[in-house]
Amino acid sequence: MSVAQNDINKMADYLTQFPHFNAFECIDYDFRSAAHVAAVEGHIEVIRFLSQHCDSSHFERLMNREDRWGLSPMDEAYRHGHFGVCNFVKQHVLAQSDKMHSEMPHLPESESENNTIIHLLRKWKKVFLFGALAASGAAERIDALFARGYFVQTELYTDYDGRTPMHLAAVNGHLNVVQVLIRYRYDGTTYKDRWGNYPVDGARRKKFKKIVDELEQHKA
Repeated sequence: MSVAQNDINKMADYLTQFPHFNAFECIDYDFRSAAHVAAVEGHIEVIRFLSQHCDSSHFERLMNREDRWGLSPMDEAYRHGHFGVCNFVKQHVLAQSDKMHSEMPHLPESESENNTIIHLLRKWKKVFLFGALAASGAAERIDALFARGYFVQTELYTDYDGRTPMHLAAVNGHLNVVQVLIRYRYDGTTYKDRWGNYPVDGARRKKFKKIVDELEQHKA
């Protein structure tokens, strides 16, 4: 595969020969695209090539498209330590966003309410996503989203019942998620849900001894 071999010339020739074939949208049986392969290998030349052959919104969509395990090319770049790829994508997308913003008319003050609603929707989207990942044991995905700055340590991401992702990981027996959250300074003995339970209480009730021990060992 030309992407895996970092062969830009072959990729360019292929696009020239088959101009109507959207190669960037092709995925394998694991829903992994050319962007996934390039990100895993750290081939920044391929990533740059992709950015030059599609518009900004398409490029951003490619870099955030998830495979069957819920990992995007950006997640893979962070996970494998290819920070040059990450920085290039961020700078490219931000530069294009700034250009679009400068060309757009400024919103009137009456739009501020809509902006607040959008902010709240984005916040709750993160809460639901984090909770779902914690409850299902998706430790690698959580780690990658922290690494890329999508999740931040200063937020609790509590749901409508006051449950944190640590509550959900502990009560579902996902030691791998608990360990990732501890690494990002979350703990199981500080925050209570609406019923007054700490994450460690749920693990204790379900008899997940390893999780109880892990949380007790890392008390705040």
